[in-house]
Amino acid sequence: MIHHYARPDGMKKITKFGTLWLSDYTRLVDTSEIAYGFNIGMEVLRQEYEESAKTSRLRRFVDYAALIAREGLGTYFRGYILSFSTREDNLDHWREFGHRERGYCLSFDGPTLDKAFVEFAGSDGLASGGSFEVLYDEARLRHLMRQYVLNAFAEVIFLNESVERNACKEAFREVTVNLLYALIYTALFFKYPGYETEGEYRYLLATHPRDNVTGLQKRLGKNNEEIGYFAMDWKTSYSDALREIWIGPAVAEDYGQEVVRKALARARLPGVTIRKSRFPPTRR
Repeated sequence: MIHHYARPDGMKKITKFGTLWLSDYTRLVDTSEIAYGFNIGMEVLRQEYEESAKTSRLRRFVDYAALIAREGLGTYFRGYILSFSTREDNLDHWREFGHRERGYCLSFDGPTLDKAFVEFAGSDGLASGGSFEVLYDEARLRHLMRQYVLNAFAEVIFLNESVERNACKEAFREVTVNLLYALIYTALFFKYPGYETEGEYRYLLATHPRDNVTGLQKRLGKNNEEIGYFAMDWKTSYSDALREIWIGPAVAEDYGQEVVRKALARARLPGVTIRKSRFPPTRR
């Protein structure tokens, strides 16, 4: 089972329209969770340079990578994320994502929702992606980043500087972009170990930033910035993926039961179990 904590209006929309949104990773509420992994990659890049022979070619490569990185993560890679938790009835999640304990939690059968995701991605030609449990292992993250950096260094050293200058510059750029792509993509699979209690389960769609992708929509964020997202239809073919809806700790049980029953009736979703959080309210 995987769990999606939501505000009351979010719960109603998810059940009524039968969609879940995968949003642009560069526009997440907390973008630091992606920057964490990428910054480690850039840190490893600098460390490996300091421990290398420090040739002028490697120095130019490292400087060029830093220059391109400053253009923004979304310049060379677009990713869209939908987050769940493997933690059932989790008080921290109720507080952070469940409208300060006044929201609801939709609990899905993970394997069934995975099937809905595969069908959705395939229908729009978005096969680049998948679902996975987020990793909270910094040692493993650093190991992967180091392998990417050493591979890139090997390619840079191999380049023949006697070739025409523009061709060498283009080769530098290609190696740099590929390295940054690897750092960003890998960062999406990891989070800071201190967040391990979240038990995040993540859906990811990856596209090229210049691709004109079918199904990509736009909405306005809190600061009126445009946020790209995909609306994944889970209800049409896999309505049985939704198994339970939890009522938040700070919601009166009778009231919450009525709200959820009405939402399920309007959405024509029979057989969903309604459960009340085991936690007493800590906020009113």
